[in-house]
Amino acid sequence: MFDVVICFFLLGVFARLVNSDLKLPDQLYQTLSIYLMLAIGLKGGLELSKQPLLTLIPEVVMLMLLGFFIPILLYPLFRSLKLSAVDSSALGAHFGSVSVVTFAIVIGQLASNGIAVESHAPLWVAVMEAPG
Repeated sequence: MFDVVICFFLLGVFARLVNSDLKLPDQLYQTLSIYLMLAIGLKGGLELSKQPLLTLIPEVVMLMLLGFFIPILLYPLFRSLKLSAVDSSALGAHFGSVSVVTFAIVIGQLASNGIAVESHAPLWVAVMEAPG
């Protein structure tokens, strides 16, 4: 009943515990990143073309505001924890952004459990990824 994602997570934990130098090639990371961005962008664009644009504008504006203000609000918090300006900015951007991989896994899990999701959900990822 194990999911392949869980198996890779456990492999990573095990590799860390035994101080392994297990690492995937950088080209694989780049290829997977490009594939995920293209897949989500294309799927989001196709679904967006089916939606009435005026009803999505408030949603998109709110997502953009969240994407911009989460890092801005977190920056002073991280600075108060004595992190450097660069680290505070990077960490704030990390929390203001979304994980494409996490999104893909969640969407897959929801679909396998028969839980419906808005058809334009990939748009959320694209909109919130830009500010981060």
